[in-house]
Amino acid sequence: MPPGPAPLPVFADLDAAGRAELWAALALRHSPGIGPRTVRRLLAGLGSALAAVQAADRGGHGWAQAGVRPHMAAPVARGVWRDTARQEWDALRACRCSILLWTDPRYPARLREVSDAPAVLYCRGDASLLANHAVAVVGSRLSSRAGRGVAADIAYSLSAAGVTVVSGLARGIDREAHVAALEEVGSTIGVLGTGIDVVYPPEHAELFARMEATGLLVSEYAPGTLPLPGHFPVRNRIISGFSVGVLVVEAAARSGSLITARLALEQGREVYAVPGPATAQYTCGCRGLIEQGARPVTTAEDMLADLAPVLGMELAALAAPCPPPGWGGWDDDPLDEIFPLDASNTPAAKVGPDASHVPVTPVTPVMPDTPDVAGTLGIAATSVTPDVSDAQSSPRIMDGAADKDVVSPPQKISGASAQASAGQEMRAPLEPAAVPKPAARPAPRPARVRSPVLSASCPPCVGDASRDGPDDAILSFLHGRPGAHVDDICRALSMGAADVSCRLVLLEVKGGVRRLPGMRYERM
Repeated sequence: MPPGPAPLPVFADLDAAGRAELWAALALRHSPGIGPRTVRRLLAGLGSALAAVQAADRGGHGWAQAGVRPHMAAPVARGVWRDTARQEWDALRACRCSILLWTDPRYPARLREVSDAPAVLYCRGDASLLANHAVAVVGSRLSSRAGRGVAADIAYSLSAAGVTVVSGLARGIDREAHVAALEEVGSTIGVLGTGIDVVYPPEHAELFARMEATGLLVSEYAPGTLPLPGHFPVRNRIISGFSVGVLVVEAAARSGSLITARLALEQGREVYAVPGPATAQYTCGCRGLIEQGARPVTTAEDMLADLAPVLGMELAALAAPCPPPGWGGWDDDPLDEIFPLDASNTPAAKVGPDASHVPVTPVTPVMPDTPDVAGTLGIAATSVTPDVSDAQSSPRIMDGAADKDVVSPPQKISGASAQASAGQEMRAPLEPAAVPKPAARPAPRPARVRSPVLSASCPPCVGDASRDGPDDAILSFLHGRPGAHVDDICRALSMGAADVSCRLVLLEVKGGVRRLPGMRYERM
């Protein structure tokens, strides 16, 4: 069995080149007048943050080929960023998190295309989820009980189909989407508006721990960064950047979720919205999106069928027969009397999840002292890499006078788009305060051994996934059984929920089956 991908490096695992690239990325981030869009142009045009900083040291003449005016390199060359960049550097040394640089091939391809993608991300959890196709599920913090239920059902079904659910770890819709997606193989990614080590809101401490164990937490902010209002609309571009589509479940007229939807449109993503009551204030944002062209959906199958051109090949690859995680059959299922199992033809159900779906949490080693990066790379004494042996000294890019008037600029996105985003987020009115407290999602039912119930009045299943092809077995099962539920197919054919969901979507696209309300299907 081939080994899995190597985990992302923590600070102590970075080699000399990695630390030089990290320090250069911090130099660009903390230089005044240089926002994420400018940094993204430099990275795309020059190939790395280190190359951009070295070009600034030479007067910024190389910046023109990346579409950036050379005079903007002056703050980088003067080194006014050193103090604040050093604070983030020291915070990373003490933080237990992985580091994803722009130059790392594991940097998500879809996020790399975004015009203001961050130069460095900090992660905790299963970094292999970055390679999955993802769908964002976002919505109001002050959500209704019905909205939270819809978000949980859609997120669970998407995750069961192998699609990773991305959201912002806020109260309400975001939380329900994360909790539901954690129960299936697609799992979930949470994009923070704080430092990677800051739990916000505080009541989500248990959810943070679960996501670090079997999901993924991501932040572009330095460890220890507090939840400032301006951070959340800025981080929304990463939520949509990870995703092939964005679903808005509930949103008021001025909602941060609408910022995510607008950013998704700018990034060329599909936008979906759940229609709600015509008079409800918490769904008027969704109704506005639908009027502007967003696709109305009520189930995950609606989204998967629409995204089939993008997800089709990946869904087919995921369709390896496997049982649903933790399911071993129940001996008191009332559907046994309607769709009994034929003990002679039905393969024995496998118990336990497919091992390939178990996420691997990176192991964080003990961080040793920082080696001499400049000596390793052969860079002069004015290298961009700090000498951590002297906590009071700051590295320089070019020779010259000592730094004066160190500036610590606020993090921002350049351009009118970000200003509008921040304005909408801060002007968002509060929704009705009387909101029922979200009920905790019940734990999965423990697996028990199924006791087959045979009935002479009902014919046995005619499909056998082990003898016929899986698609043929599904079509054979649906023959003469209009309105069969997805769970009936899983139990009858001993196939996993993710496998069945993927194949039903593909069969629906091919015209082999028709989807009915309530996750029921019939043969065409």
